[in-house]
Amino acid sequence: MSAVGILCEYNPFHRGHQYVMDQARKKSGADGIVLVMSGDWVQRGEPAFFSKYERAQTALDQGADLIVELPARFCVSSAKDYAYGGMLALQSMPFVTSIAFGLECGDLSKIQEIAAKKERLDLEFDSTIQHLLKQGMTYPKAFATAYEKRYATGFVPGSNDILGIEYCCNLKDFPGEIFGIPRNNEFLSASELRQKRRGEPHLELEDFRDEIFWGILRGDLAGAKDVTAEILRRFQFFARKETTVTGLLTQVKHKGVSMARLKRCLVQMLLGIQDFDLEKEGISYLRVLGVSDRGKEWLGTKELFLTRIARDLEKLSPEERKLWEQDLSATNVYQTKWRLKYGETMPDEFVRPLLTRE
Repeated sequence: MSAVGILCEYNPFHRGHQYVMDQARKKSGADGIVLVMSGDWVQRGEPAFFSKYERAQTALDQGADLIVELPARFCVSSAKDYAYGGMLALQSMPFVTSIAFGLECGDLSKIQEIAAKKERLDLEFDSTIQHLLKQGMTYPKAFATAYEKRYATGFVPGSNDILGIEYCCNLKDFPGEIFGIPRNNEFLSASELRQKRRGEPHLELEDFRDEIFWGILRGDLAGAKDVTAEILRRFQFFARKETTVTGLLTQVKHKGVSMARLKRCLVQMLLGIQDFDLEKEGISYLRVLGVSDRGKEWLGTKELFLTRIARDLEKLSPEERKLWEQDLSATNVYQTKWRLKYGETMPDEFVRPLLTRE
C-alpha cells in the first residue's frame, strides 16, 4: 500500500488542514495518509496549544492513517532545520510514495524553480538577507525581497511558500511525486483559531515564566542552539528587570532578530537543545503516536518504529537512546506544566498505548 506524506504541526487542527489532507489523498491516489507531526513544541518557539496526543487524535479521526512524531530538535529550530528533519523522516518510510504541502501561491513549479536557484545562490544573496533582517524584516519578507532584487520576477512568496522552498531543497532525490496544494483562504488560520479557543485548557510560553527566568539567570541560555552572544547579553540584562516572558521578549527584540527566533532560544534552553551539525543528522527511529487499521499494515516495514516504548527502547543504540531521551524530556516538561496548571496527569510515555481512530 502506498501513502502520501505530510509534515505538519496542526496547532490546532482546522478545516484548512482537512482540506490539504483531502486534496493530497485525491491528487496522489495514495491508499492512505502519513503525518510527521511536531510533538508538544512547535517551530514558532512555543508549547503546542494542545498536547501532541490531542492533536494526533483529531487528525486520526479526520482521516490520517499513521502519525509519527518529529524529533524535538527539529521542531524548535529554523525553517531550514524543520524542513530538513521533516522531509528526512518522510523519506525514511519506504511506503511514502508522494509528499504534499500547502502553498499560498499554489504554483509548485515556481517553488521548485526557486529551490533549484537557492542551491546555487552565492554569499552576496545571503548577506542581502542578513542586511534586511537587521532592518527588521521577517525572514519570509527578507528572502522574497532579496530574491526579487536578484531575479526581478515579481513573485512574492508567502510563509508557506518559504517552507515549500525548503521542503523542495530536501527532496531533490525523492523518486515520488510532490504536490503543492493551493491554500484555501475561506478557513480560519491556526493563529485565528488559537485566539478563538483561548478559553479552553491550553499552554502558552508565559506558563513557563519561572523556569525561563531561572534558566537565564543560571546561565543555561548560553548553550541553546540559536543563541548568539548579543542575544544572550540582552536576555541576561533584561531578565533582571522584567517580570513576564512577554515583557522580556519585547525588550530583547531588536531589528536584527525575529521574535520567533527569540522564542525558540528560550524553548531550546528549556529542553536542553544545543547546536547540531545538520549535515550529520539522520532519522534512525520514529515514535508512533497513532495509527488506523490501514496504517497498522505499515508498522512492520520499518524496524525502528517505536510503538511500545518500554519494549522498543532495546532496539536503540546508545546514541539513538540519547536523542530519544531528549524527546522524552520535551514531553515531560510539557506534561508536567499541564499537570501543575490543570491538575490533570497525562499517561506515562513508557506505557501509553497507541492512539486509534475513534
